[in-house]
Amino acid sequence: MKDNHNESFKRLEHILTAIENIEKYCLKETLSSFENDDKLNNAVLFNFTVIGEAILHVENEILNKFNYS
Repeated sequence: MKDNHNESFKRLEHILTAIENIEKYCLKETLSSFENDDKLNNAVLFNFTVIGEAILHVENEILNKFNYS
């Protein structure tokens, strides 16, 4: 049987890594340089995709702790 709690934390680690990647890639960029760099745009978009896919596999019990609506 799969341990959903451990799986959720692995996915949260993936999300954190993706956020760190986005920050690293964009650290020295201006809006203009970002807009004109297709590779950078694709790298950032990929990491947002990783975040979106990973969040789907995090337990609702964990997500509900951070629901501020």
